[in-house]
Amino acid sequence: MSEAFYQFHPSKPLQVQDDAPIAFLDRDGVINIGYSTYVNSPSEMNLIEGAAHAIARLKIAGYTICIITNQSPIERKLWDHHTLAEIHEHMIEQLEYINPDAQIDLILACPHKFSTSCRCRKPESTLLRFGASILREGSPRLSKKYGMTTLHLPYFVETNWFNAKPIPDHPLDVMVGDRRTDEGAGWGFGTRIFRIRNDSNLKKIIPRILDANDEGDDFYP
Repeated sequence: MSEAFYQFHPSKPLQVQDDAPIAFLDRDGVINIGYSTYVNSPSEMNLIEGAAHAIARLKIAGYTICIITNQSPIERKLWDHHTLAEIHEHMIEQLEYINPDAQIDLILACPHKFSTSCRCRKPESTLLRFGASILREGSPRLSKKYGMTTLHLPYFVETNWFNAKPIPDHPLDVMVGDRRTDEGAGWGFGTRIFRIRNDSNLKKIIPRILDANDEGDDFYP
């Protein structure tokens, strides 16, 4: 499988910043409440308290924001990428209603089930690599049309879990998630890793993320 989906902000043009750090954020469990039955409609997109203000702090600090999310309901045929786009539009509206600085630059979604063994599902770091390329170099071939659009993945860099952690593109790049798969994706791209656990949330770990001397959480593949 070599297809994922991407979505830009619906009204703000992408600002390519080759020297800005990137905050790669998981979605469910980091920005919004996750459910075992999935977030199936815009009405089920319920933000976690403090998430909007946390994202705003990252933006004000100079980070670009890239959501990396596994969304297997698409391959399970529960709904399609158009529904996912509507869910994300509602999420963006909620975030910016709470705090206008809580702006998402790019969303990348893997639509596959774990059993598919695709190129893009976390813990592989493929979507982080493409996100960094889009945000730092731009990609005139990508459509800027409304909604989620198919992203063809022309190559795949498989993570070697037995090697040392790679060197990051930017020393302040960060991956934030609530699962080991998120940690693995960040590790594979060399970013700092911060895992949200039951007693924490994105708002609480922002001071650590903004501390340039904080190397993040330990992760052992």
